[in-house]
Amino acid sequence: MRTERAVAGDLARSERHGVGESSWYAAARVACALIILLVLILDVASIPTAYQLVQTPCAPCDPNSIQATTDQVKALAASGMTLQFFALYTTALIVVTQFTYIALGVILFLRRSDDGIALFTALTLVTFGGAAFTGTMHALSAVNPALDFTARSLNVVGQSCFIVFLYIFPDGRFRPRLAIIPATLWTLSWALSLWPISNQFINTFIETTQDGIVFIVLILSMIAAQIYRYARVSSATQRQQTKWVVYALSVGLGAFAATLVVANLVLPASVQNSPTGVLIGNTLTYGCFLIIPVGIAVAVLRSRLYDIDIIIKRTLLYGSLTAISAALYFGLVIGAQRLTQAFTGQQGDQQPVVIVLTTLLIAALFTPLRAWLQRWIDRRFYRSRYDAAKTLAAFSASLRSEVDLAQLNDHLLDVVEETMRPAHVSLWLRSRGRATSASLAPGEGRAL
Repeated sequence: MRTERAVAGDLARSERHGVGESSWYAAARVACALIILLVLILDVASIPTAYQLVQTPCAPCDPNSIQATTDQVKALAASGMTLQFFALYTTALIVVTQFTYIALGVILFLRRSDDGIALFTALTLVTFGGAAFTGTMHALSAVNPALDFTARSLNVVGQSCFIVFLYIFPDGRFRPRLAIIPATLWTLSWALSLWPISNQFINTFIETTQDGIVFIVLILSMIAAQIYRYARVSSATQRQQTKWVVYALSVGLGAFAATLVVANLVLPASVQNSPTGVLIGNTLTYGCFLIIPVGIAVAVLRSRLYDIDIIIKRTLLYGSLTAISAALYFGLVIGAQRLTQAFTGQQGDQQPVVIVLTTLLIAALFTPLRAWLQRWIDRRFYRSRYDAAKTLAAFSASLRSEVDLAQLNDHLLDVVEETMRPAHVSLWLRSRGRATSASLAPGEGRAL
């Protein structure tokens, strides 16, 4: 006999998809399962090929190639690091990243494939992480031309699904409906790139859509669609899901951008191009992009269990605090050195006294800077909670001097109304056999 849970699941699916949609939805699930299986098989089979490809020097190399350049091979020999270790570490980074995407997609498919948006999310994670953004599959197609079209087709599916996902999440519909236009343009450009076309107009369209002005417009339209959906369409639960996805994208892409800025503006070119610098840069890059699938999976599976507002608030606080502290530290160190050099005429290395004094100053400013940032973030992003906390704090302070019971009753009712915004407020007091009440009814003009 079938269990009650199975029957309930069938009822939920029938309510979600309808009887007439069951056949095509079953076909969609089978197609999604086959694509996931194909990506998994090709990625696993291509791991040894990727390892060998990294050890094959190239000059010049394709920008998206995982091969080591001839200059990197020379630098490896000079530093004492073996080419085999460099290839093993690089391949391991790719494998860990791609199978994290694939594993999260498989989990979504196994647990929530009865939900349309969860099924599409599973397909997006598997194809984007295993065939588009990263994946050893690229290496397999590079040495086996027979699999080139299959690998490029899966790349198109991954690129298209990821952009469309950002337009339709979390309810699976284009909101506003005009959002289907940029999503179609993006999908069409990748579909056309599968076949070599001599038409100049089509080639220009593909280039500008994937890396040009049109691409920037598409990204802005995606952001605008999410803002519109969040403000006008989404329910409370959907807003929490949107926060998780936007948070993961912001942190992942923001950390990646910060890594690029530090690498290009702070570190010298000799450090960036050194074998150790390349491995550290690749590790940070793949680590940043691992945040994205985790946030997406939580948004679909567990968004109700974790309060994303707390995480966002702490990220804003400590991220801003770290950035401001670092800027103050380097600014003060450089400024103090310039002043020291101007007055003493000394050139060269950093002055130890300047560094020590700057460090002590930053340590002294840490606590007041943190408190100021906390207040600013509360006022700017959590205004209602901030006002409620101030109201409760003022009420707590007034309790020490309040002696009139009637005034205390009125004050308490005002505080509850201001902080909780209820439709009706009543206060009941019981004293040795008799009860009194103070209430605020809607007709009195103070209830909402």
